[in-house]
Amino acid sequence: MSDSLKAQSAVLLDLKRLDEQSQRFKVGLRQLPDDIAQVEAKQKELEDNFAAARAAVAEAEKKLRQAEQDLKSKEDEMFKAEGKMMDVKTNEEYAAAMRENENRKAAKGLLEEKTLALMDDLEEQRQLLASLEKEHVTEKARLQAEKKHLLEQSAVLKVDVDASNAIRDGFAAKLDPKLQALYRKVTIDIDSIAIAYATAGACVGCHMKLRPQIYNETVGYVAIHQCGSCRRILIPPPTATSASTENVAASTQAD
Repeated sequence: MSDSLKAQSAVLLDLKRLDEQSQRFKVGLRQLPDDIAQVEAKQKELEDNFAAARAAVAEAEKKLRQAEQDLKSKEDEMFKAEGKMMDVKTNEEYAAAMRENENRKAAKGLLEEKTLALMDDLEEQRQLLASLEKEHVTEKARLQAEKKHLLEQSAVLKVDVDASNAIRDGFAAKLDPKLQALYRKVTIDIDSIAIAYATAGACVGCHMKLRPQIYNETVGYVAIHQCGSCRRILIPPPTATSASTENVAASTQAD
């Protein structure tokens, strides 16, 4: 067992913990844009629904105004027609005028029914808009607060990542130059945590079996190795103080 290698493994253990912390921060940062996008989608849906409700009220008002104009025109037409009835000279002309007047009354009745129906529809649309308006104000405020919180969380996580990286760089400087260079290279190459535990004869990072010699030298603080599969730097788990019992079993296996 080498005290120097044990000290270097202790530094790598600290770096592993820092990298795991930094990775959690980075995962949170990667997730936040999706969370913010979901909130913005809800905001757009809220605004679209409210705009649609206002448009429905405006359309109902437009239809009612047109119906009222049509009804007024029909009433004016009837008034003029009734005035002309005084000028008819024969019974046939009078009977024809009466029939036309009845047709106008029927048409007026239909317009009155249409106008009443449109008034009911307008009232219903206005009630719906009033209900949505209350919901709109509350939900809009909630979504704005949620988005603000996510943006603040993003800013905090960025600070945490930078702080974690600064601390990591300080610990990395304690490594031997070659090991420090290897650590930085692996970190860049795999874009993930560069250090993994060696336990039960395997790499915990990728769960692949290790050669017995590699495993024994790692947990025995004889040498620092990389996993042949995932290329992570191997260290003993925190509870491992010697190579004893696990090594005996591992050494019986053929390479």
